[in-house]
Amino acid sequence: MAKGEAPHKAVVRMNISVHEVLKNGECSGTMMSLEELQRYGFNSDTISVMVKGKDKYDCLRNLMTKIQEFHDGE
Repeated sequence: MAKGEAPHKAVVRMNISVHEVLKNGECSGTMMSLEELQRYGFNSDTISVMVKGKDKYDCLRNLMTKIQEFHDGE
C-alpha cells in the first residue's frame, strides 16, 4: 500500500475564548476565565478534534467538510 493510500487522521487544536460582543459587533478585549469556563463543564480552554479518512485525500476532504460545517454554524 502506498503511503498516501493508508488511513489518515487530521488533528485540529482549537483555543476557546468567549467574549462579550460589543454594539459595533466586535469582541470585547476581555474573555471568560478558565475558572468560569470550568463552571460550564469545560476542563480546558483548548480542545483537539480528530477527523479520519480512508486515505490522505479522503481525510482532507472530510476535514474541509467539518470546517465548513463549523463555519456555517454561525
